[in-house]
Amino acid sequence: MVGQWFGAMAELRTPSVWPRALKRLVAGSADAADLLSPDGLGRARRMELANKAEVARWICRAGEYLSSESGPLEPSESELPPAVQKALETAPEDRVLWLLEGIAYHYFRRHLRRTDDLEDVRLPRVLGKIPRQARPIMCTGLGLAVADWLVDSQPRGADPSQVAGSLDRCLDRCRELRPEDHADPQARASADLVVEGIALESIGQWVCVRRRSWLASMGEALKGRDFGGAEADRLLWHGAGRGLYLAPIRKLPGYGSLDDALSAVHGFGLPPEAKADLVSGLGFGFFAIHMGSPKVVETLLYRRRREVGRLALGRGLAAAVEMRRLMPGGDGIVASFLEHRSRHPAFWRAWIVDTLAEVSGPGQESLHRLVGIRS
Repeated sequence: MVGQWFGAMAELRTPSVWPRALKRLVAGSADAADLLSPDGLGRARRMELANKAEVARWICRAGEYLSSESGPLEPSESELPPAVQKALETAPEDRVLWLLEGIAYHYFRRHLRRTDDLEDVRLPRVLGKIPRQARPIMCTGLGLAVADWLVDSQPRGADPSQVAGSLDRCLDRCRELRPEDHADPQARASADLVVEGIALESIGQWVCVRRRSWLASMGEALKGRDFGGAEADRLLWHGAGRGLYLAPIRKLPGYGSLDDALSAVHGFGLPPEAKADLVSGLGFGFFAIHMGSPKVVETLLYRRRREVGRLALGRGLAAAVEMRRLMPGGDGIVASFLEHRSRHPAFWRAWIVDTLAEVSGPGQESLHRLVGIRS
C-alpha cells in the first residue's frame, strides 16, 4: 500500500497521468481510511478522492475537444468557440464545469508553450466569441495555463520578489483578452473581475500547488490593486485556498482530504483577513467538486464544524453555487444539494442553507425561492 501511494506521488507531477495516478491513490489511501475510520468516514473519504479523480479526468480529456487543423502546437483561433459550444450541449451536467476549464487550459497552454518570453506572444481574443455563461470558468482555465507558464519559465530557486515582475506580465496578457462587448462602466468593471480577477485566482491556485514560497511576495506586490472592485491580494489568497484543497500529494494517508487542507491553513501564518480568504478558496474547491455528493460534504464538514470559520467557508460555497448555476442544469444540481436530507438537519440548515443566504446578500430571496424555503 505504501508503494502504491509513493508511485502515485511520482505520477502526479505529470498532468496527463493525473486520472490514473489519482485512481491508484483512491485505492491506497481510502482503503486505509476505511479500516481506521468509524461511522462511514472512510467511505466519505473514498468518495472525496474519487470525485477529485473524476474532475482530473475531465480536465485532462478536454484536449480531445480541440482539433486544430494546424497541429497541436499551433492552435487555431476558430477552434475554441465550437469546442465550448459542444461541451455545453453534450457534456454531462455535473461534469461540464470541469470540461470547460480543461478546454481553456489546454487551448491557452498551447499558445504559451511556444515562447519563453510573454512579450513575444499575444493570446487570441476569443472570449468575446463564446457564451457569457462560460466565460468565468474559461478564465479559470486561462489562469491555470498562465500560471503553468509562469512556474515553468522561472528557475526553481528564483527570488520570489523577482517573480512579481513576471506576474505583472502574465496579468497584462490576461487583460488583453477582455471582451469588448460591454458598453457601460459597470459592465466593464465586471469584465475586469471575470477576466483578470478569476485568472489571478487560478494563478494563486497553481502557484500554491507548485511554488508555495512565492505566495507571500506576490501578495505584497498586489496590495493596493484591484480588478473590478475586488482587491487583488485577496483574489490571490482565495486562489491559493483552492490550490490547498486541490494540490497533489502532500502527506499520507488521507492526502487531499478536507481535514488535511484545513490543518494546513494554520501553517501559512496569515493575518485574519488573508486567512479567511484562504479558507474561502478552500471552500470553493471543496463545494464545487462535491456539490453532487452532499453526504460527503455533510460527513466531512460536520466533524470539523468547530474548527473552521462558517462565513469564510460560506463565501466559498456562494462562489461555487454561482459558478455551478451558470452551467446547463446547474439550478437543479444546486437545488438537490441544498435540499439534502441530512442526518444533522440543524447543522445543514445553519452551515449550508442559512449561511449561503447570509453571504449572498441581495440573492437571499431568489435563493429561498429556489429551494422552496419559507421563513
